[in-house]
Amino acid sequence: MKRIEFAYGLQDRPFLPGSSQRHARSFLLVQSAADPSASPIMPVRPLLVTLTLSLAPATLLPAATAPTGKIDLLADPSFKDWVFHLSEKNSLTTRRDEVAVIKNGVLQVTGKGFGYFRTREAYRDYHLVMEYRWGEKTWSKRLERARDCGLLLHSHGPDGAFSGTWQSCIQAQMLEGSMGDINVLQGKDGEGNLITTRLTCEVEKTPGGYRWKKGGQPLTFPPAGKSAASIRWKDRDPGWKDEKGFRGARDVEKPAGAWNRMEVICEGGSYRILLNGTVVNEGSNAQPASGFIGVQNEWAECFMRRLELWPIGTFKEKVSQQTPSVLPPAQWSPADKRLASLRKTGHALTVLPIWPGDGSRPDDPTPALSESMPERGDNVLRITDVSKPTLHLWPAAEPNGRCVIILPGGGYNILAAQHEGSEIAEWLNGQGITAAILKYRVPRREGLQKHTVAIQDAQRAVRMIRSRADEFGIRRDQIGVLGFSAGGHLTMLTLHHADTKAYEPIDRHDQASARPDFLLPIYPAYLTETRESTAIDPLLRRVPPATRFPPLFTTVAADDPFAPGLLCYLLSLQEKEVRYEVHIFPGGGHGKGLRPTGYPFSEWTKPCERWLKDL
Repeated sequence: MKRIEFAYGLQDRPFLPGSSQRHARSFLLVQSAADPSASPIMPVRPLLVTLTLSLAPATLLPAATAPTGKIDLLADPSFKDWVFHLSEKNSLTTRRDEVAVIKNGVLQVTGKGFGYFRTREAYRDYHLVMEYRWGEKTWSKRLERARDCGLLLHSHGPDGAFSGTWQSCIQAQMLEGSMGDINVLQGKDGEGNLITTRLTCEVEKTPGGYRWKKGGQPLTFPPAGKSAASIRWKDRDPGWKDEKGFRGARDVEKPAGAWNRMEVICEGGSYRILLNGTVVNEGSNAQPASGFIGVQNEWAECFMRRLELWPIGTFKEKVSQQTPSVLPPAQWSPADKRLASLRKTGHALTVLPIWPGDGSRPDDPTPALSESMPERGDNVLRITDVSKPTLHLWPAAEPNGRCVIILPGGGYNILAAQHEGSEIAEWLNGQGITAAILKYRVPRREGLQKHTVAIQDAQRAVRMIRSRADEFGIRRDQIGVLGFSAGGHLTMLTLHHADTKAYEPIDRHDQASARPDFLLPIYPAYLTETRESTAIDPLLRRVPPATRFPPLFTTVAADDPFAPGLLCYLLSLQEKEVRYEVHIFPGGGHGKGLRPTGYPFSEWTKPCERWLKDL
């Protein structure tokens, strides 16, 4: 093996032993001994870039290793055992540290590059396990198109031999709506000859191309004389569109933002792909049956928290089938659709049903309400008559692992879902916080206290987010609740009654704690028995010990009619030596959310942002 410390301008002599001058002219090597990760690619003349630590003959099939124990391909954040190959023409950057980053064991494929990075070592006979989720960011030609990535398996031959960018390989495709497609790519050697790369699959012919079908016609791909072929996964939607967020009717991939598991089992010449526990594609007689393992980088952000190789027959983990499905758009209520449409940035929006079955609770006195959106001529979304609560999950573009559940106000009769819901979610997203807007049940149910059904929904929302935290990239100890007006009252109830059963447990989600990790009641209402009273609401008189009271931020305008009640409540906390942060502004009234009013209260977000940052 030859060690390269720094080399460039190799246009006039062979790039690799056995390669031709034609390939040499298309490559550039740059490695800074001081900091290889930060070295920018120096534009000499070539269009493609390769970063590597060692060289081996590219025209020979490399010796391959079969794992004897688990191999964690994300264990070393320095990427010293990886080779990067990027198109200078099509990449937004060719800096390694701006293309891929491993932090806390999670790989971020930024999507800013166009090309791939592959292992320096070749592998055979392995069970590959990869857990991924899509990020928000897309670039260039993928700006509004389906998010795209991929695993380049059995990679071999010269880097960039296929179309000047890719290596010859059998790719496990990662493309929204086409997860689990197989692409067979045959590059050309320095003399222009195809580098043999083949796979035999049982298929059926469809208008969208060949699709894997167990027991179908066995064909070898690519066909003679062709350099590439695609074998679609078994249930690829015939109406597939190259659109961001696309999911077909029978897709097994979860919505963008949720964690998925892809497995590829390569044994001998067999090649099988599983997605979330379901076999979606397979082939046999793979040529070659070994090679490098690469990760595609093509204008779409993707996170991988696992990328492992296991010996054949040793990986036994099952994908949980208990996680309730998200609510597909076809089942969204008109109010859900209107609320979802208010998102101005990003497309990875998920709507979760709070309760199983049809989404309502059997103990609800009015389980068959028809949701409505009362208009007041101000073009503001208000929702009422809710009997099937939902949780709208808005992931941040650059998530920091924190989540805030938003409880809009409205007197427990309506939900101010826009200025105290969607606008708050976008503000939180801007701070890296995943927002979850709870469309809880309103109006108050006859014969019950004003909060009875709402606290059931709020407790369930906290538990569901905590139990599914890994799925959505959320830290279990960083789940807060933020509420306005009546939602502020409900925020405090989630703490004061975290250990009280508002409903009987129904599934595994209810094993998780309902206690928030931090609280943000904004101009909260109903904290005293009446608006004029100084007596604390009986529901809030049982104060948790200071050692178990989570961080609290609250704010109100001095001319808010509910301000005296907040002050009385805070004094009761002070008696228990509970610490909190409060900001009282000279004016601003009640119920304005984030909207500018010309009054001092409009500035409440500034100290709140600082508080969240310091939390």
